[in-house]
Amino acid sequence: MSIYNELKLSELNKLIKKIINDEVFSSPLWIIAEISDFKIAKNGHCYLDLVEKEGDKIVAKSRATIWSFRCAIIKDYFYQQTGKELKEGIKILFYAEVRFHELYGFSLNILDIQPSFTIGELAKQKEEVIKKLKEEGVFDLNKETRFPPVIQNIAIISSETAAGYEDFVNTLENNKYDYVFKHKLFHSLLQGDEAKIQIIEALNKIYENYEDYDVVVVIRGGGAKLDMDVFNDYEVTSNVAQFPLPVISGIGHTRDVSIMDMVVKTSVKTPTAAAEFIINHNHEFETYIESLSVKLNKSLQSYLTNQTLLLQNLPLRLQTASNKFFSDKINEISLNINKLQASTKSFFDKKKHKCQTLKLSLHESLNNYFDVKKKSISFIINKLQISSEHYFYSQNNKLTNLEEKLKNLNPEILFKRGYHLVTGKNGKIIADINEIKTKDIINIHFNKGKVETEVKKIIKNTND
Repeated sequence: MSIYNELKLSELNKLIKKIINDEVFSSPLWIIAEISDFKIAKNGHCYLDLVEKEGDKIVAKSRATIWSFRCAIIKDYFYQQTGKELKEGIKILFYAEVRFHELYGFSLNILDIQPSFTIGELAKQKEEVIKKLKEEGVFDLNKETRFPPVIQNIAIISSETAAGYEDFVNTLENNKYDYVFKHKLFHSLLQGDEAKIQIIEALNKIYENYEDYDVVVVIRGGGAKLDMDVFNDYEVTSNVAQFPLPVISGIGHTRDVSIMDMVVKTSVKTPTAAAEFIINHNHEFETYIESLSVKLNKSLQSYLTNQTLLLQNLPLRLQTASNKFFSDKINEISLNINKLQASTKSFFDKKKHKCQTLKLSLHESLNNYFDVKKKSISFIINKLQISSEHYFYSQNNKLTNLEEKLKNLNPEILFKRGYHLVTGKNGKIIADINEIKTKDIINIHFNKGKVETEVKKIIKNTND
C-alpha cells in the first residue's frame, strides 16, 4: 500500500477547476487591469494579456478572452463611447468570469467592459499632461506666435496617403482667389506606435530651416477611425507648444478636443477647414489692403480737388497779397527813412558835443599829467644821484676789505708767521691728525721748501 495519496494531474486540475469555477468564483466579478496585448483571431475571438502595474513594475498578470459573439459588440460600443480602439496600454474595468481549465489553465472570460472607467482614466492622464505643460510655462507659447500678413510657405505634417492631406492640398490650390501657395510635406503617421516618433522627427526637420516657412499645418482626415493618443502625448504636445512658427491643427476629430488643439496657434476641425483658414487669412489681408487703397484714392482725390481750387484762386490771391505787401513795405520804408534821418542828426549832434567835451578834458588832463611827471622825474634823478654815490662808496670799502683779507690768506705770509702745510704722499692736504697713520710718508711745506719724512709716532691731544 502506497504511503502517498497520489493524484493524477488531470484529477488535480479538475479539483482546482471545481473549486475555482463552482465554489470560489461562481459569479462574475468587476476587475481593473491594463491591456498589455490584444489580438483578434480569424474566428473572431479576442485574446488579451492583462497586467497590473505599480509604477513601471508588473505585479500581476493574467490571460483573458472575449468570445466572438461578444467581441464585436464590446469593441464597437467601447469605441462609440470613448473614441478609442481596444489596444495595448489602455486601462479597463471589465466584468468577467474566473475560469480554470484542466488543459489550458487559469483565464478570464470577459463579458462586458465599462467605457466610463476608461474615459475617466484617459481624462485623468490628459489633465496630468496639461498640468505639466502649464507648470513648465510652455502651454501658451505657440499661441503667442504671430501669423505673417500673408501666408505663402506651408510646412505640412501628414501621411502622404491620407485623404485629409489630399483634401487640404486640393482646397489650397483650387481657391477662388487664385492665390499661389508653396507647400512641402513632411511625412508622418498620425496614429499608432510610430506616430509619436515620426511627428517629432518631422518638427525637427522643419526647425532646421524654419525661416523658409510661414506656418506648420498638422492634418489628418478620411474615413478611418481616429486614435487620439498621439495628440494627447506629452512629448508631442510639448514640442508643438514650443515650436517657433504658428501651428494649425486640422486632425478631423469632433468627439473631443485634444491637447494639441489646445496648445497650437489655431485649431480647426478638418484639413479642408485648415486650408480655408489660410485662404481666408490671406483674403482678409487683401481686403484690408484694398480698403486702404480705396481710402487712399479718396484722400488723394479730395486733396487734388482742394489743391485745384487753391491754384485757380491763386492769381487773384497773389495779386491782392502782392499789392498789400508792397504798399505795406513802401509805408514801412518811408517811416524807416524818416526815423533814420532824425536819429542820424541826433546821433551826430551828440557825438559832436561829446568830442568837444573830451577835447577840453583831454587838454587839461595832459597838462596836469606832464606837470606831475616832470616833478616825479626831477625827484627820481636826485634820488638816483645820491643812491649811486652811496653805492660806489660802499662797494669801494668792500673791495678794500677783501684785498686785506686776500693778503692775509697768502700762504707765504702764513709760512713767515710759522704756519706749515702738511700733505700726504699723493699731494692731498692733511687737516686732521686722524688722517695720519704710523709709517705714512708725509710732506711738511715751509716758506722756501718742504720736508719729506716718515711718521714714527702719533701723539694726539689728550683734550680731544
